[in-house]
Amino acid sequence: MRTSADGGPADAHPWGGSAACCVVPLAAYSSISLLFLVYPLIIWAAPRFQVAGGMLCALLTSVLATVAATDRVGAFDGLSRIEVMAKLQEQPARHRRPG
Repeated sequence: MRTSADGGPADAHPWGGSAACCVVPLAAYSSISLLFLVYPLIIWAAPRFQVAGGMLCALLTSVLATVAATDRVGAFDGLSRIEVMAKLQEQPARHRRPG
């Protein structure tokens, strides 16, 4: 990967952060469960924007998903507390590799 003089990606585009700001709320507040769409974005952001970019994308995702779950909107509408917790935990568990 090419890097600039300050060590960041040489061809980083400002629309990359905009994509995260658009996809994450759409996934969190959609009436169907689209939270799985966020993982490719986080995986892309980590090498693209280094640790800070990946961390911010993961933070934005977790905060918006938690707010949507607390407000019981989108894919969390009509679920009990236990079902909400299970839904919040199910996507990360699917993507873990066995140890």
